[in-house]
Amino acid sequence: MGEPTKINWVQKELIRLKAYKPGASYVDLNKSGRRDRGDLRIKKYNNNRFPGSNRKVIGDWTDWYALHRWNTRKLAKLGGIFSWSGKLKSSNPLHTVTMVESYLSKQDNILNMYKKVVTAVNNLTVNDHATPKQKLTAIFNAMISVGLLRKRRYPLSTEEVNRTPLNPVATAFIAAAIAHEMGWPVHVVRAPKHVFIRWVKGKTRVNADWYVKKFDPKRTDIFPTDKDYMR
Repeated sequence: MGEPTKINWVQKELIRLKAYKPGASYVDLNKSGRRDRGDLRIKKYNNNRFPGSNRKVIGDWTDWYALHRWNTRKLAKLGGIFSWSGKLKSSNPLHTVTMVESYLSKQDNILNMYKKVVTAVNNLTVNDHATPKQKLTAIFNAMISVGLLRKRRYPLSTEEVNRTPLNPVATAFIAAAIAHEMGWPVHVVRAPKHVFIRWVKGKTRVNADWYVKKFDPKRTDIFPTDKDYMR
C-alpha cells in the first residue's frame, strides 16, 4: 500500500485498539477481522487537498489526517484518544496541531492535550452579551483552569503539557481551538518572531497576547495593537 515508515498518533491508536493492522488497506471499525461495509478504506482519503498530500502514496500523513477529521464521531466509538478528539468539531484546528506534532509527541501527551482542551471548553463561562475582550479573556482563564497556562504568564507545551510552560505558538493555536468550539471568530496571527490571536468580525479587530509583557513589561492588559509588534 506504500505505507510510510513513520506512523502518526491516529495509526498508533488504531493499532493499540486493534482496529488496524500495519499495511492493511482499511480501518476495521467493527474489529471483525475482515473488511465490512462500514469500515474505512484508506484509499478513499488519498484524494484530499491538504498541503503536503502525496497522491502517489496511499496512507501518507494527510490521508490519515483526512480519515480522522472526517470520521471523528465514528472513531470516538472505539474509545481511547478518539473518545476525546470526537468531542471537538471535525474542523477544529487542534486536529491539525496533534497530527503535525504526533511524530514527536508521546500518545499520552496527545491524549492529555485533547482532554485539557475539551475540559477547558466545558469550563469556559462568559455572559451572552460579553465583549470580544471579555470572551478572549475567558479563553485564557479556561486554559488556566486546566493547567494549560499559569497566572504568571509562563507558558505549557503539547509534548510536556503536565510539566513545562506552553510556548506562545502552542498557546495561540490552543486558544484558537477553544474559540473554534464556541463559534467565535478568533484567528492565529504571526508577528515578527512571535504568534498571538486576533478576534476579527466585520470592522472589529481585537488582538490578544498572553505574553505581551515579554515585549512590554509595563503593560497591565493583554490586548496589544498591531503597532506594538512593530517596535
